[in-house]
Amino acid sequence: MAFCKFCGKELKEGEVCSCQTAEAPKAEEAAPVAEAPKAEEAAPAAEAPKAEEAAPVAEAPKAEEAAPKAAPSIPMPDKEQVTNAAKNVWKGFLGVYTHPVTGGKAFVENTEIAVSVCFMVLQALLSSIFSCVLIGKINKVFDMGMGFLDDYKFSGVKAFFLTLLFSVIFTALLLLLFWVAKLILKLKSSLKQLLALTAVRSVAVIPFIIVSIVLGLINPVIGVAVFYGSVLMALCFLLEAVKGLGEMQADKALYTTFIVMFVFIAISVFVASKACMLYVPDAVKNMGNLSNLLF
Repeated sequence: MAFCKFCGKELKEGEVCSCQTAEAPKAEEAAPVAEAPKAEEAAPAAEAPKAEEAAPVAEAPKAEEAAPKAAPSIPMPDKEQVTNAAKNVWKGFLGVYTHPVTGGKAFVENTEIAVSVCFMVLQALLSSIFSCVLIGKINKVFDMGMGFLDDYKFSGVKAFFLTLLFSVIFTALLLLLFWVAKLILKLKSSLKQLLALTAVRSVAVIPFIIVSIVLGLINPVIGVAVFYGSVLMALCFLLEAVKGLGEMQADKALYTTFIVMFVFIAISVFVASKACMLYVPDAVKNMGNLSNLLF
């Protein structure tokens, strides 16, 4: 006895089962295949958060916030420029002193403003140093009091800066007087020439102030005499240098220089007589009303 290997039906010998002759149903009809759901329908996936929402990224600090600003660089003067300026100052000094007649006039006509200012500043600094030398000599007298006279000592620092201030004021006064003279005489001269003419006075007195500092360390009285005696040299130098202002005639130059210097000295003495009490310590001022006693 035989059986169909497909359906298990009992068959006679040599008989073919009818299940093999039957037409096989189409694949899609025989077993309907469930349609695979679309990706978005099969499993609703949670939307991925946007990049900026998922993890907030800290902003990179700005360059100027991340690192502190570098300190602004201070331009250093060029070595060659400084050397040339020093040479010009020395050349102008020698020109005035070696040729006070022709050199002084040429100095006023051609000197640059920077060179003129250098002479004025140097003269003011040297005058301040001279005042400190005198103050030091005065304080040595008070040192003999074995400490009991310390309240009467003068301040060297105060004397230095006061002298520096008054030197600048007196230089500006001289410049103003020459400017007034230029307007009265209707001279064609520039500010550069007026500054150079004012600087001639500084050129004239600088060597005398240096000598006064040295002598002041030895004998203050002689040092003071040389210091104020330098005004005579300044007067002589200005008498020739003033001819560099426009077309200044020799006769007018003499009277202009004399009048300007006379007014300058008169005002300077008046101001100095009132300002000298600024140098005096309070303890000395209170000794019998010293200011009224002297002036």
